[in-house]
Amino acid sequence: GNIQTKLLGGFDYDYHHMDWYQIPHLLKKPYWTEPYYDVGGGEMMMTTYSVPIFDKDGNQYAVITADISLHWLTDLVNDIHAFPNSLNLMVSRAASFLVHPETEKILNETIFTIEYEKPDEQITKMQDDIVEGRAGEIVLIKNSEKYFMFYSPVKTTDWTVGIYCPFNEVFAGVRKLKYTVS
Repeated sequence: GNIQTKLLGGFDYDYHHMDWYQIPHLLKKPYWTEPYYDVGGGEMMMTTYSVPIFDKDGNQYAVITADISLHWLTDLVNDIHAFPNSLNLMVSRAASFLVHPETEKILNETIFTIEYEKPDEQITKMQDDIVEGRAGEIVLIKNSEKYFMFYSPVKTTDWTVGIYCPFNEVFAGVRKLKYTVS
């Protein structure tokens, strides 16, 4: 409920060369930074949303920012349950995990570094799709169980959100309807 302030950096802090300032300034549009661990400020994993500000004549005169905790984002995304045993993922434009049920993987692993039982064309397709900003779905086998992985880009951030869920749960309603009608 209280607003807190903290002076970050001194006279030698050259913010004009920081991604959070330079990229939205040059693009002249809002920008989400690649997530990072903030040392000396928030002391947490975060991302920064930056928006250039223009005067009535269209001249840019400032960039305002808001830092978003990845812990907060993880909690927000993981509170959504498309299916009872589904897991949610979020991946940055550089393929790093932003949201993952195994929190130690956040910012420490990418969709390319995680181990798969049998890397195959489906996994390669998913990796390519995510890097290229395409939506898709694949079928994965883990411990002899079939899973769906649905994924789609979030256009405002260039990140990708994904849902990993058991095949049986996706089709539970269809099976129930089939047995009810038969």
